[in-house]
Amino acid sequence: MEIKLFIDGKEIEMNEYVRSVFIEVCSGLLRTLRGVGDWKKFEIQIKN
Repeated sequence: MEIKLFIDGKEIEMNEYVRSVFIEVCSGLLRTLRGVGDWKKFEIQIKN
């Protein structure tokens, strides 16, 4: 799996551990959502 993090349009570099944590947390959350089956790509956008 691949993950990229952008803050205000700037890509934030992450080491392997942080990438792994992000992927596992997001994947775990998606598995709990009713109606979400297998997925190839998901996007999250949060505005403050």
